[in-house]
Amino acid sequence: VTDVDQAWNLLLVNPWNELPQGFTVELTSIGNGHAVDTRCADALQEMLSDCRAAGLSPVVCSSYRTQQKQEFLFNRRVAARMAQGMSQAEAEAETAKSIAVPGTSEHQIGLAVDIVDNHNWSLDKSQADMPAQKWLMEHSWEYGFVLRYPSEKSSVTGIIYEPWHYRYVGKDAARTMYEQGTCLEEYIQHMKEYERAVAWAMEQGVTDCTTSAEFAPNENCTRGQMVTFMYRIFAQQA
Repeated sequence: VTDVDQAWNLLLVNPWNELPQGFTVELTSIGNGHAVDTRCADALQEMLSDCRAAGLSPVVCSSYRTQQKQEFLFNRRVAARMAQGMSQAEAEAETAKSIAVPGTSEHQIGLAVDIVDNHNWSLDKSQADMPAQKWLMEHSWEYGFVLRYPSEKSSVTGIIYEPWHYRYVGKDAARTMYEQGTCLEEYIQHMKEYERAVAWAMEQGVTDCTTSAEFAPNENCTRGQMVTFMYRIFAQQA
């Protein structure tokens, strides 16, 4: 079991990864009938407060959802599409691009919120042009949140561009994802590759660290260790 697998804030729920068996979450109310995972509630409130202090008007329009709520939203959209002439299979496939199949929604883990500008409640691409969204896209990483479904990552996330859906991943991960332009799926993949490399380094005695978190260059991981690490990797490939 790797460090990234154990991190609650990096729990991956998407079309290919369902909620863990028996998953539960402790919720904290954020007002107006909404709630999120207690561990990210303060960060969310701080982000919204700072956005409002900048003269903007962000509003949470969706947060934690139960399995029943997700089923209702999904089935309602499927029914609407079937009424337009789609088969059930076609309607479900099309709906899954914008509303997660029940059991695969980030809203069910309490770490995701949909935020709109109070001057535009439309959940479409027009949301990206709103002042509150522009502020959130630029600053959300500072509070540990990321825009979860960027326009250029749909093939990776399995979800269409949603310039209103923010996900808490923690400040370190959010900063890395923001700076590198990666989505959560890519970040986790990179972290797993990194952890495998660190495991090799520990086996070879390159570092005295015992976890990948300790291995990041600091007082525990010197430049000399990093140089030795890279030298041995290239030596193996030679």
